[in-house]
Formats: sequence, C-alpha cells, structure tokens
Amino acid sequence: MNTNPSTFRLRTEIRWFLKENYSNVIFIDDINLNELYDKKKLEIILVDHHYLRSQLNKVVIEIIDHHQIKEDSIILQNSSAIKIELVGSCCTLIAEKLLTSNFQMTEEIAYLLTGPILFDTINFSPSAGLSVQDLLQKDAKQIVTPNLRLIMSSLPTNYTVEKLIGELKTMNDINEFLLKNDNADGVIMTSVEIKNEETKRQLGFYIKKIEYIQPIYEYIQRKELKLNLHERTLPMNHQHIKFFDQKNVHASRKQILPFIEKFIRDFI
Repeated sequence: MNTNPSTFRLRTEIRWFLKENYSNVIFIDDINLNELYDKKKLEIILVDHHYLRSQLNKVVIEIIDHHQIKEDSIILQNSSAIKIELVGSCCTLIAEKLLTSNFQMTEEIAYLLTGPILFDTINFSPSAGLSVQDLLQKDAKQIVTPNLRLIMSSLPTNYTVEKLIGELKTMNDINEFLLKNDNADGVIMTSVEIKNEETKRQLGFYIKKIEYIQPIYEYIQRKELKLNLHERTLPMNHQHIKFFDQKNVHASRKQILPFIEKFIRDFI
C-alpha cells in the first residue's frame, strides 16, 4: 500500500474492508525500491497511476490506470502495455484483466475487487471516482484571446456546480486545473440536473485575478443574455467564486458559449 503503518490507522474504510486482517499488508516503507533499482532487480507495474516523478519511472513495464493522462507523462514505448480508460474505479480494469486471462477467480478475490469498485463509484454514481480536476476537464473548451484565456467546463449530468464548489477544501484543485490548461485565467462552470422530469441548471465561475471578476459578474447577468440568473450564497467564503441558479433551463452551454466568446473578444 502506498502508505505507512503510522498513517494506516486513518484509512478507516480499508481497515473495515479487510476485517482487521492486516498481517499480509505490505506498506511502501517495507521495500527499498531505490536499492532494488540500483541492483537492477526492479520492474514496476503502475496501478491507479501513470507516472512517477523519479528515476523509478525508467523501470515501469506496464500501466493500468483510469485517470486523465497528463501531457508528456507516459514514457512507455510499448503501447500494448498501457491500459488507460476513464472508468469509475481502477479495480474495474484489474478485474477485466484477470477475467480475460487464465486466472482462477475465487470468492475472496472477487470480494477484494468488488469493494473498491463500489467505494470508488459511490455505489455506481455516474460522476463518482473523478477528482475535481477530472470533472472540470471531462468536457472543457478553451476560449482564448491575447488579453484573456478562459475555460468553459460542462459538468456531468446531475453533478451540480453547487456540489463541486462544496467539495473544494482549497483552491489548489482549480488552480492546478487552470495551470494544466495553458495557465488560463479562470473557468466558467455549467451544470444540468434532471429529477422527476424537472430540469435545473446552474452556472458558476472562478477567476484568479480579482480585477476580472466584476466585469464578468456584471456581463453574464445582462438581461439581453436571457439567462435569468439568481445568485446563490456560497458554502464557502471565497471572493474569487460566484455561482447562480440559471432559471432559463433551455440555455445550454452551446447557447451560452457565444456570449462568453463575445465577452472575451471585447475584453481589454
């Protein structure tokens, strides 16, 4: 496990899942990977990850992951040894690999595979298993001029802007997302929620530079845009974020995008 005995007590879901049977758990500190590397006795299969920021990346022989690929992060030349699919849990890919081989599946191993799949997907919730950055990147479009660079992200259906903001503990996730997208100045977020045949939409934005916030804030509320936005109170006190209930539920990102493009073109 990529943890050590002193912090393992904090992994309460894993402790429960293993039913107090910890004797076979191998922690990251139990093996000296660098020593094995120096002795040329090390080969690594990366699971639930696809890049190591160290010399150990040179001995990676296979990758099984379900995260968005970071630019220039994979150095494997053998494409057949790379399996990356944006599924809810990496255990799904492991299970698929085992089930399509001659591996003898047992009830105990099936249990060990099923638990993480259910946990990672929050019982198969469509948007679960994705980080804040993944959710923003999943359906993102850049809008760029020499003076301003914005990202417009549509969140997965029934994953609201309010929920994403509520899950932010710091602004690092959004700032890292912007950095990976050519250091953009901000992100416009849209969401649609459908329950009991009723459609609800939300729109929000995060802007890094405080002086850019008010112009965008005033522009998107113009009556001629017909978005009918009702500002909501934030679950966290942060002046760089604004979000609204969008009462005009017929205005999708496709309809909103030209407005944002016009704003950026006219922005000085």
